[in-house]
Amino acid sequence: MINRITKENLDDFIKEFVESLKDNGFFKKNLKEEDYADFSTILKDELLLNLNKKNKKYINRDTVLYWINKPQFSEFIEQNKLMNKINQVDFFNKNNKFNNSLYDFFAYKKNKPFIFIGVLVFLVLLLALISIFTDSIVCFIFSLIFAIPTIFLLTYYFNIFKPKASDEKLPLAIKIPVLFIATAIFILFYYFIILPPLSFKSGSFVIFITISIILTSSVIVYAIYKLFIKNLKSTAKIYKWTISSILGVSILFSIVGELTSAELFRAKDYANLLTIETINDTQKLNEDFNYKDNDIVLPILDKAMALRQAEIALGDFGNQYYINQNHFNIQSFEYEGVQKIIRVVPLEYSNFFLSMQNNKIGTPGYIYVDLVTGENKLITDYPIVYCESAKLYSDLLRHIRLNNIYDLFDSYYFEIDDNYHPYWIVPCYEKKVGVFGGKVPSKVLTIEADTGTINSYNIDNAPLWIDHVVDLKIVENLASYNFKYKKGFINATIGTKEDVFIINEGYNYFIKDGEPFYVSSVTSSDERDQTAIGFITFSLRTMKAKFYSKIGITENRAMDIARLDDSVKAMNLTATWPIYISINNTPTFFLTLKNDVKVQKYVFINQETGEEPIIEDSLLMAYTEYLKSLGGKVESNTVSGTVSRKEIVGNFAYFTVENNNDIVYKAPLDMNSKLYVMMKGDYISFNYILQESEYLVVEIDSLVLA
Repeated sequence: MINRITKENLDDFIKEFVESLKDNGFFKKNLKEEDYADFSTILKDELLLNLNKKNKKYINRDTVLYWINKPQFSEFIEQNKLMNKINQVDFFNKNNKFNNSLYDFFAYKKNKPFIFIGVLVFLVLLLALISIFTDSIVCFIFSLIFAIPTIFLLTYYFNIFKPKASDEKLPLAIKIPVLFIATAIFILFYYFIILPPLSFKSGSFVIFITISIILTSSVIVYAIYKLFIKNLKSTAKIYKWTISSILGVSILFSIVGELTSAELFRAKDYANLLTIETINDTQKLNEDFNYKDNDIVLPILDKAMALRQAEIALGDFGNQYYINQNHFNIQSFEYEGVQKIIRVVPLEYSNFFLSMQNNKIGTPGYIYVDLVTGENKLITDYPIVYCESAKLYSDLLRHIRLNNIYDLFDSYYFEIDDNYHPYWIVPCYEKKVGVFGGKVPSKVLTIEADTGTINSYNIDNAPLWIDHVVDLKIVENLASYNFKYKKGFINATIGTKEDVFIINEGYNYFIKDGEPFYVSSVTSSDERDQTAIGFITFSLRTMKAKFYSKIGITENRAMDIARLDDSVKAMNLTATWPIYISINNTPTFFLTLKNDVKVQKYVFINQETGEEPIIEDSLLMAYTEYLKSLGGKVESNTVSGTVSRKEIVGNFAYFTVENNNDIVYKAPLDMNSKLYVMMKGDYISFNYILQESEYLVVEIDSLVLA
């Protein structure tokens, strides 16, 4: 079978063509051989004329078919007085038997490549789906790109390229592969920018795969139209059906996914995602929240005050770098045996050009702020190469996603280990309710901020220095589902709201025995209610949750009581969010009052009554006075003398006085700034109390440096 008609094989083609016309009833019966010869000669002259135009080297077989189906062919028959030798044929009737035979003669291979390409495309798409369940993105990428050489090789093998036509800027031999390459590049670029997880439980991935299939299908349909069908109307129908089917499946999947995940239908499943231990024992509550020095660490500075300290530490670097408040994270920190509560934040690039210039070098480091003492420092031992403001492959999200293509996560936290090494902590989750609902923590990733090294841990075996093993917001939502949907969706929305409770809008952290805990009050379903029915806590490491039943005031009410107290009302101070603790078996809120510069007052409020808050200038004084108000035994003693020995450990100064070196006194550093520089030989006069075998300084009357 001749596909490309040249001057050399023209006679063979015409002979083949005329034989086909004979077999399909084109000629009248009883014609003589010379009649066939006349027809062949006239057709040969016409084809030679076409070959000689613009010095064509060949004519494609399908070009002849294209010409025969045009009105010019009828004119050619009439002009050469051939009508008396042929049967009357409607050349433009697609259902005509003769026309079908022409298509069979000229496009003899149209069905085989169409079926073969269809099977091949199916295999490519199947490969893409299979790659979702593998451990490598390479399979997914090459499943998209594989279609390009496949189409090119098939079309080349079957020799069906048209010669360059006047209405096309590029021949199909170039145009179609270029379109496939451009589509693949766009899809990869789109993935590189959007970075969806390769999971059908992610809405962003459903959108990504829908757009990718639509684009790829559009190019495939275009290629089929150009190479095989050549009928715009039929192709339009195929394209419309293809796109409609893809969109229909995508929309149907999304609707089914949303319905199977809807709280309306799955309220009980949501309520059971988190197990919350209920504790009604007051003694257990007092034990868990018992405030002892070095047992529960209370943050003195809130985020705003700590941010001010961080900006001071930033100093001259402020022209090139900035502090991202979204990652100014709170964490516990143990250094040389002393438990601290701190905030750390990485330096981010302030502009695009700086990030591109230093993309592989990183920013200078991170800032550390002690939330008790206010100590701030810029740590430059480790550059921050991977961060949000970095570009290309140093971009934090891109680095995480390209190395963990299937993991689902919403946020990441900046933390340091006990050796000051910076990490990004990425709590991952699974969706347990339907397709899109019920986020439950599953594991945690650690990314070294300087090297990009990634490690994955189960929640149970995560390193102890990690605070945000689980995503706080996810666990908070799980707790909210438990309090809201115990008796179903109807009860929680339009029903009687029996046993429906609400977690307070705010929360705080406290560190107990080196472990970070979330704590917030729980109220009734009436949002105006400022009476708490108890407290919810959960560990940010283990997700273990407890509800302590205890009626009293909420944090919001405690803040109002503190800032509106007559002793400070005129100062117009701002209250920080309270922390729930227990002192002398009494449920207590601790908070501070601040202005724009620093913490001014320390406050303890009885959570049960909210009456007579204790407001003092120092933490220890406030604590001492609060103990007195509770009827605690507080005996104050006065000592004066020369300092014989002194050492600073954590947030306290430990010292002895001459003539009584057996007693070690403990004074908080924030009580007097001179405590930082106090040395042997300095004179000090102070009051102390004996509390749980410790000699606690409650007031310094005089401190004279030698």
